[in-house]
Amino acid sequence: MRQLIDLALSMVDLTTLKGGDTPGKVRALCSKAVRPDAEDPTTPSVAAVCVYPDLANTAVAELAGTGVREPDFTVPPGTARLRAFLEIKTVWHPVGAASLAAGGGD
Repeated sequence: MRQLIDLALSMVDLTTLKGGDTPGKVRALCSKAVRPDAEDPTTPSVAAVCVYPDLANTAVAELAGTGVREPDFTVPPGTARLRAFLEIKTVWHPVGAASLAAGGGD
């Protein structure tokens, strides 16, 4: 039974796609990905982590050399814009895009 649990765990991706994610939260997630059970060092690492692209560098640095895959940048449609900079959000929003086309938005 333990072998099946370890196999399943080794195929899991840990994901955080919260609007309030911070580098510290991503570091904690990566730590959990590398050592899912802090009290049992024989527990295998998970397969990968999934974070917003703007936090990818934090995850890559934390996961380097651990065997956990680099972050998966695939996010549900429409959610990536929640983490975008204001300028990008303005361009993506139809009214904002029209305003920029008319010379506004500075």
